[in-house]
Amino acid sequence: MKILVLTQYLHTNYGGLLQAYALQKVLKELGHDVKTEDRRPVKKNNFEKVKFSVKNRLKILLGKGEFTPSEKDYRVISQYMSEFVRKHIETTLPIYGPDADMLKSYDYDAYIVGSDQVWRPKFANGLYNYFLDFAKNSSKKISYAASFGVDEWEFTEDETKRCRDLIRRFDKISVREESGVGLCHDNLNIEASRVLDPTLLLSKEDYKSFLDQDQVIKDPYLLCYVLDKTEDKHIVEKRIAEKFSLFTDTAMPKHHSKYIRKYNVKDYVFPSVETWLSKFYNANFILTDSFHGTVCSILFNKPFIAIVNKNRGGSRFFSLVKIFGLEKRLIYNSRDLT
Repeated sequence: MKILVLTQYLHTNYGGLLQAYALQKVLKELGHDVKTEDRRPVKKNNFEKVKFSVKNRLKILLGKGEFTPSEKDYRVISQYMSEFVRKHIETTLPIYGPDADMLKSYDYDAYIVGSDQVWRPKFANGLYNYFLDFAKNSSKKISYAASFGVDEWEFTEDETKRCRDLIRRFDKISVREESGVGLCHDNLNIEASRVLDPTLLLSKEDYKSFLDQDQVIKDPYLLCYVLDKTEDKHIVEKRIAEKFSLFTDTAMPKHHSKYIRKYNVKDYVFPSVETWLSKFYNANFILTDSFHGTVCSILFNKPFIAIVNKNRGGSRFFSLVKIFGLEKRLIYNSRDLT
């Protein structure tokens, strides 16, 4: 079958890229012709570009707010991630937002929505597209490990009604979290199955083929893969490192692009997916507030502590660790670290 997978942006998100790669790999091994939609933010017009540039300059001059990379900067920052997509994920032509003309041109035997938080309104660029509003009636419509990300219902009344109508056209519905089964039942009047995140459909051996041999570190280390840094998380990091006599390494850029640019743009470049995986594989202990950071810790059989990241969706963490009886590996803050 010709299959199109719809997921979140293929951008500087290691977990997002790996789940897209894993789902496509599994489908291709089943004998299908698969592409993943290359959805991107809506392009800015000239006026919006000038406005964007002025606002960024003001932020830098005033030392306030968050710096947002320009399109040129972003190409540098994401260069290794983009290379991974080019090499390992077969995509459609870029589609900028919910482009109606592009969507009408799609002609696939089946559409699969998932994984990641595709059904979280504030993250979805074209929510109804992720409920396949554009797909022909003759095509199969499936959700695989679609995620709401949270336990509570975030849809408006109008969004709920529209999505309730659209999901009735699906042939099969599955979600990633246990809470998602309940949200589908209670709000969309539909029964959903709970399945694994696509990254867990592959084995440790599948990921070992990506390992960067140059990333082997002889000294024991704590890998700190923290997306949203706080002083409290730093306390957790120090306590673990001191407990096991480990030095700390990271798998993030030297500086995060959300802060005012005080450094060269090269300091914001994300390490390659190969480097990222190697850091997890070779670590002696892992501290993370990332869902897919937790996934990789489990895949590579590493001792870990996961700090629940509520802003990015806390229910994902609970649902994952419960499968393995690892609930004690979750904490909310440094006070929970026994």
